[in-house]
Amino acid sequence: MSERPVVVGWDDSPGAAPGVRWAARTAARLGRALRVVLVVRTGPDPRTDAFANARQLVAEVAPGLAIDNKVINGHPIEALRDESAEAEMVVVGTRGHSRLHSTLVGSVGEGLTQHARGPVVVVRGDSDREQTAPVVVGVDGSRTSTEAISFAARFADAIGAPVLGVAAAPDPLRSIAREIVVSEQHSTSVRQDAERFLHQAMAGLRADYPDLVVGSKVLDIEPADALVQAAENAQLIVVGSHGRGGFAGMLLGSVSRSVLHHAPCPVAVVRPQR
Repeated sequence: MSERPVVVGWDDSPGAAPGVRWAARTAARLGRALRVVLVVRTGPDPRTDAFANARQLVAEVAPGLAIDNKVINGHPIEALRDESAEAEMVVVGTRGHSRLHSTLVGSVGEGLTQHARGPVVVVRGDSDREQTAPVVVGVDGSRTSTEAISFAARFADAIGAPVLGVAAAPDPLRSIAREIVVSEQHSTSVRQDAERFLHQAMAGLRADYPDLVVGSKVLDIEPADALVQAAENAQLIVVGSHGRGGFAGMLLGSVSRSVLHHAPCPVAVVRPQR
């Protein structure tokens, strides 16, 4: 992976703490510096150390890790979006509070995934899983899916974890079929399509990353449910910001949002790079 720092948003709230811990462990595993960013509308109280708790959290999980503290005046989404242009990834917690006039709340995490210039990791669920737990990535054959796979492979290879590609092949008429009989041929075709683009997407990884353990799985449930289920014991889910669309679409914006809200572990959202 690149030499760019791991950036994490901070507002000294309980909701921000898991993000800092995850970012610190990840930066240490990748051999990167950690940049802790506090976004404020007015300057922090000079009588207080706004980063004291963040440094303590980092020291607990990654002793000796290099930390760069940065205060930015402005709006959290805009500030962290700008930071993302020079970061390996930007990490945020799921929610925060308004202390120090900061607004690092859940909406910031979701908003940042729509505007960032690089991968965004929203830390929710269990963020302290084994380093050897798999990295799950959603696959649907779209451009954003391809970039998500690339990020997942680089990340997993760098920390020595396996990667698991997941595709969904739900019956496209199941939700409306009721008494309509769906042909077995049609259901088989949907699954074969999913298996084909999953195989094509994951095959190249074995050549690019010879030491990477690569797995794949097709589930016959809805895309968001498939990713959440597959990630029950994962350390990270990686999704594209949107997918192909239509019945066969795997990584639609609505799917990514659903995964963000229901994942059992941190979620990385990868946007297409222009």
